[in-house]
Amino acid sequence: MVKLGKKSKRTPVRLRHKIEKAGAAKQRKARKQAKKDPTWRSKIKKDPGIPNLFPFKDKILAEIEEKKRQKQEEQLRIREEARERRKAEKKAAGIETADDEDEDD
Repeated sequence: MVKLGKKSKRTPVRLRHKIEKAGAAKQRKARKQAKKDPTWRSKIKKDPGIPNLFPFKDKILAEIEEKKRQKQEEQLRIREEARERRKAEKKAAGIETADDEDEDD
């Protein structure tokens, strides 16, 4: 039996162009889909702010600043209360362990 020659790996130009075209189309479609995908967009809409021509703009800005300051003070107060509570719990736990040691004697 005669050995057959090795099959050529050359592809016709028509086939190569067809593959390139299909790849480009797939990339185009993927890019288009990525643009439509809402997951990368921010869900929170930005506040446009207060227009310069708005009457009493300075009063509104002062109110906003006051609210920010009060919120910050509230957070500090809560933090301080938590710190004091932790200190008290630690102290109480220390007293309990000292009482337990006295009972062993």
